[in-house]
Amino acid sequence: MVWSDYPSTETALVNLVNDLDLTVTSPSGAVYRGNVFSGGWSQTGGGADRTNNVENVYVQTGAAGVWTVQVSGFNVPNGPQPFALVVNGEFGVTPTPTSTPVATNTPTPLPTATPTTPPTVPPTLAPTNTPTAAPTNTPAPTNTPAPGAANAIYLSSTTNGNVGFAFSDEDIVRFDPNTNTWTMYFDGSDVGLGASSSQDIDAFDLLDDGSILLSITGAATIPNVGSIADADIVRFTPTSLGQNTSGTYAWHFDGSDVGLTTTDEDIDAIDLLSDGRIVISTLGNVSVTGASGADEDLLVFTPTSLGATTAGAWAIYFDGSDVGLADTNNEDVNGAWIDPATSQIALSTLGSFSVPGVTGDGADIFVCTPGSLGATTSCTYSIGWDGSANGFAGEIVDGIGLTSAAYGAGVAQINATLPQDDPTAGATFDDYDDMADQEVDAITPQIYLPLIAD
Repeated sequence: MVWSDYPSTETALVNLVNDLDLTVTSPSGAVYRGNVFSGGWSQTGGGADRTNNVENVYVQTGAAGVWTVQVSGFNVPNGPQPFALVVNGEFGVTPTPTSTPVATNTPTPLPTATPTTPPTVPPTLAPTNTPTAAPTNTPAPTNTPAPGAANAIYLSSTTNGNVGFAFSDEDIVRFDPNTNTWTMYFDGSDVGLGASSSQDIDAFDLLDDGSILLSITGAATIPNVGSIADADIVRFTPTSLGQNTSGTYAWHFDGSDVGLTTTDEDIDAIDLLSDGRIVISTLGNVSVTGASGADEDLLVFTPTSLGATTAGAWAIYFDGSDVGLADTNNEDVNGAWIDPATSQIALSTLGSFSVPGVTGDGADIFVCTPGSLGATTSCTYSIGWDGSANGFAGEIVDGIGLTSAAYGAGVAQINATLPQDDPTAGATFDDYDDMADQEVDAITPQIYLPLIAD
């Protein structure tokens, strides 16, 4: 299956604009997704390709019966999107596997995280202004960090703050420990957030394809989706990030469909696991079919459907009271990120915490290396990141993301070319366009040109 894509933009993290999915279902019900290969043949399982505009399924031995070929639009901001589909095959004949390498978004296994540095995640997707119109044989970048490079850390805060520039509680900021620099990664005010206290981000997760899962603090109306509640999750697909953030929202998870209906059941931490399950924390006590917990716990949701109609099953993922997190109200889990390779859990809390071997406050990240998870949880703790030592003193972390240092570096480079907030301006304004001297924007033209190498 192939389609001609629309032109991308110069600041896009992912250059695929219209994203179609190919699935092939065998007579026995086995499902093959496009570009999920092993040894040249399609395999069941795996994730959908979010990079290429050509998707293939090669079945080594086709069983007799009815095969179903489905093409669906995962994200089609510029539609309608035509496509071409070719189906070919013979029963009883062993075909020759293809030797064409296909770029995928499947991450390279991560190295084990050290006790002092939280784990790593998604790949670097370099921006380009060249339209995506043909397949490429270049393998996609992996999430393996450069040797010796520490992981970039992404944070949201419960309040406005200043890290050399002012940010607000609807923003996501990025810290690069290799250069000790901060940058604005996601400016919520650019895309319909922050108009009220209900529109502040209190949970997010950065996905491998460059999109962001978000939950906010209250009921609000946001672009593309409409009314959402504090127990819902939306997916933001960016066309640009940084000081000039743009993109579109889509429904991802409707909490009220699956029992999250009370004020205490506001989602305040999100992590999407590699197998598609969603781990959440809640503001207070939570009780859903299959699980109940408190604000120091993590629940895991196994979906059977997502979006505006959500269904699935709940279970306990992490019991904080088993591992020293129920001693005070300040020890409520306020942010979480889970290493897909090691299952280590990076955590933040509502305030000061003291767990075996580690103490800190709401500006810090600490790491649980689990001995067991679920209803009986055990952990070895270590400090992951000291916020007070890195310019985040006085903040309360309510969202955590970790990536390789290269992921998001393009956003930092673009931000460096733009006028910055006055670092002495306090926390009143969240980006340059909010400053009193807005006219500087109008008289500083910004021109983006392609770079051509010999």
